[in-house]
Amino acid sequence: MKRDKMLSSMELIDGKYVEEAAPEEAGRRRKTWMRIGALAACICLVVTSAALWLFLPFSATPPDVSRYKDSEYYSVIEKLNALTYRRPTHKNNFELYVSGMFMAKAESEDMNAAPEASGDAAESPTSNYQEVTDNQVAGVIEGDIIKRSDEYIYYLRGKELCVYSIEGKDSALVGKYKFDNKNGQMYSYFAEMYLSEDCKTVTVITVGKGDDNATVTKVISLDVSDPKNISENKRVSISGFYTTSRLVDGNVLVINEFYAMSPDFSKEETFIPQIYTESGASSIPADGIISPDTLTSTRYTVVCMMDEKTLELKGSSAFLSYSENVYVSEDSIYATRGYADRRKDGKMTTTESVTEISRLAYSDSGLEFKGSVTVKGYVKDQYSLDEHNGILRVVTTTSKNSYYERYSNDNELVMVEPAGVNNGTNASLYCIDIENWEMLASVENFAPVGEVVQSVRFDGDAAYVCTSVQLSDPVFFFDLSDLENITYKDTGTIEGFSSSLVNFGDGFLLGIGRGSSWNSVKIEVYEESESGVVSVCKWELDNGSYSGVYKSYLIDRKNKFVGLGVSDFSGTNAESERYVLLYFDNYRLHELVNVPIHGYSHDKDRAVYIDGYLYIFSPETFRVEDVWQND
Repeated sequence: MKRDKMLSSMELIDGKYVEEAAPEEAGRRRKTWMRIGALAACICLVVTSAALWLFLPFSATPPDVSRYKDSEYYSVIEKLNALTYRRPTHKNNFELYVSGMFMAKAESEDMNAAPEASGDAAESPTSNYQEVTDNQVAGVIEGDIIKRSDEYIYYLRGKELCVYSIEGKDSALVGKYKFDNKNGQMYSYFAEMYLSEDCKTVTVITVGKGDDNATVTKVISLDVSDPKNISENKRVSISGFYTTSRLVDGNVLVINEFYAMSPDFSKEETFIPQIYTESGASSIPADGIISPDTLTSTRYTVVCMMDEKTLELKGSSAFLSYSENVYVSEDSIYATRGYADRRKDGKMTTTESVTEISRLAYSDSGLEFKGSVTVKGYVKDQYSLDEHNGILRVVTTTSKNSYYERYSNDNELVMVEPAGVNNGTNASLYCIDIENWEMLASVENFAPVGEVVQSVRFDGDAAYVCTSVQLSDPVFFFDLSDLENITYKDTGTIEGFSSSLVNFGDGFLLGIGRGSSWNSVKIEVYEESESGVVSVCKWELDNGSYSGVYKSYLIDRKNKFVGLGVSDFSGTNAESERYVLLYFDNYRLHELVNVPIHGYSHDKDRAVYIDGYLYIFSPETFRVEDVWQND
């Protein structure tokens, strides 16, 4: 054997003779070469596959959803698919991983760098409902955390409904009910309620987790005919987060938001809002979904109308790609959708904020879409819209930015603002016919350049608008009685601004907001004069804070009271959290009550004035004050 190998290596004998002389050795040699060939083929395959995986371009088109074309929601699926698809940021895996290596190296270097400094109560069938919420529209009741009858005050404290007797200084807690989620977490902060006209039912609307751990809005009906023994009647859930609600003629309008974050088009519950009852889940019907041709977000504004007594669903609809600003009139729901309108004219590009407003009519028979209109600017809140005699009035903050696109010597994009173009923010008023969406009148850019809308209040044929830049503002008064000749006056520049404007009756306007500094609280009364709007008087806290939630204020026009919770950091009070009640005598504001409260959440502070007594509620306080004892 050794001789054969030696001769073969010296190439002195032919392989044929070796094979004849030593067949076993030749077989082993063939197998070795076959293994080498197979290994080489595998290596080539791996290299080819790796090259394909590294350098094959990523797809830049959304996934094909044509397999869902038989679905009644196919048009929604197509729109959501186009919006939720994320175009790849790299051309292929090679570019992705190379950039990732450099990113990881940079992060590692950053991590190694030095850190920077840094009694018994019986059923009372004779109880009468008493409204305490200052509703935007007469007869359209807004949800709140406080309601009352002529016998009891109902207050939502966290996850509990607490019922108190109305007996002046002898008032006490009568009963309470904890409405914890039966299947998981319940959020106490987001809760409002209604008290039925016969004062026997409280409807609580809050936020919790559903069976699948998704966020849902829960509507819970409670029997409060005996406040000492409150019991639950029924509950219904709607997918999404609670936004607002209304009670009109025995119907509860629940409005919430639902996000189709990561839609799985084979599961409706991931991209269509659901309603959960005792009989199971149902989707918002396809013909009830209102959406623009091109979506700007995957957010739905969901509207459900329910019977207050039974929670029976009477109608449901959803605005897709809409924001949270919702205004409800006595027969219509208006939802807004703000977006940026970008247009190019030659070398100049202009970006302008616009708002689409859609109308959904409601009645005892259900919900009906009535069309939409687009206006310039963006809407601050529900008080920026108002329907009056078939006309929708809207106040917006307009925002415009025009620029030329140029490139530097380093080929970097430079945006140059053209001379003479009126860029920046301002305020505009629009009046629109709600039947044909015709623009009947408008007053555009009526404020100084750079101002934004801080608060709006409509009152019949009048409109009040506060605009500001930093801590100076005018308050405008508009006369809308003749749309062909709209006139307006203003206060001129004054210190601070009003985050809420309130018609205080008898020709007076109340402003609640900031004063001479960002740390101040100012309550000011205005009056219209022949030449403008003038300040009558003001109450100011130099160093403090307050709630921006309008429903947290006590507004009593009959008695000329305004009350709110404040934080007083001036050092004059040992306890900084206070409740203040002011009285306006048509000349001055007088401080009648200034007492400590607890809870550190002025959004939850509430007070009711009844027969000389002020009933004050906060997350950790219930107290009764004799309003006139020191007068």
